[in-house]
Amino acid sequence: MALGEEQNNFKVVGYACCWLAWVSAELGLLDDAIGYAERAQKIYLSGNRDDYIFVSSMAGMGYALWHQGNKSETLDVGNALVDFGQKQGDYRAKGMGYCCVGWSYLVGGELSQAVRFFERAVKVSVDPWYALFPKLALVYGMILNGKVLDAQNYITEILEFSQEFGAEFVGGPALFFQGMVMVIQGKTDKGLQILEGCYQSWIKNGNTLRYTTCGSILANVYAHLACKARFRQQGNFALLAEKRATAYFKKSIESAKQIGAKATLGKAYRDWGYFRKDKGDTDKADKCFVEATAYIQMCESAVLKAQFEVDATIT
Repeated sequence: MALGEEQNNFKVVGYACCWLAWVSAELGLLDDAIGYAERAQKIYLSGNRDDYIFVSSMAGMGYALWHQGNKSETLDVGNALVDFGQKQGDYRAKGMGYCCVGWSYLVGGELSQAVRFFERAVKVSVDPWYALFPKLALVYGMILNGKVLDAQNYITEILEFSQEFGAEFVGGPALFFQGMVMVIQGKTDKGLQILEGCYQSWIKNGNTLRYTTCGSILANVYAHLACKARFRQQGNFALLAEKRATAYFKKSIESAKQIGAKATLGKAYRDWGYFRKDKGDTDKADKCFVEATAYIQMCESAVLKAQFEVDATIT
């Protein structure tokens, strides 16, 4: 960035803004990420019409908007990318566009729709590297939709590519999801070792976005194990799992507030509420549900809000 500005080389500045958008998002600096993306797009529109500057910055913006929980804006970015890709014959733009559309449906809690667009993104992605983004998104969508084992083939593909070519940006999350699969398959100790290892690595390298979103997922894993252990009358393990679930819920919510990740906050409070209700802590559960409802409404998640209200009535 400094070199490009010094030399008045707007193409260099544009490329720097593209990468800073993605890196800033990973650091949890979501507003900064959007700012860099917007600057890159201004450079593109000012006459430096390098298509990659437009595609990469728009995709980075969609990525940040998704994590902020801005459903309609993420959808707008996705539609713009798909339209650009169709007009220019740019398969990267189409693939990332469908990803953004899918991410917008994730914010709204429309998981089947999200998976459908992630599948479409995989089909149009012919670039070996860019094909990994929609595959990882599809894995995430499948897992949220309760189809963890169905995601195994894509997880394996991503891990093999990452190990051979050094694509840890997607390989790290894929490994985390592999840990979830192992827990579901009954390989609990090994699965938890992988999950904890990924989480600690993101803490160590400052990847706030990942330990925030995946911390909430890890909390749910421990909550599920605690429920199972109580049913099996495994008191000691149930107590341990409950403590870890609580710790991860707290940490995820704390960091999500710091970075402004509304969608993560809504889901984390909702799931923590269910966990507390299962334990019999009704008052604390109700407080979580109040917080969850507020954040879900901020995210324009009409479907998620309706599902939550039905679940709350049933439980």
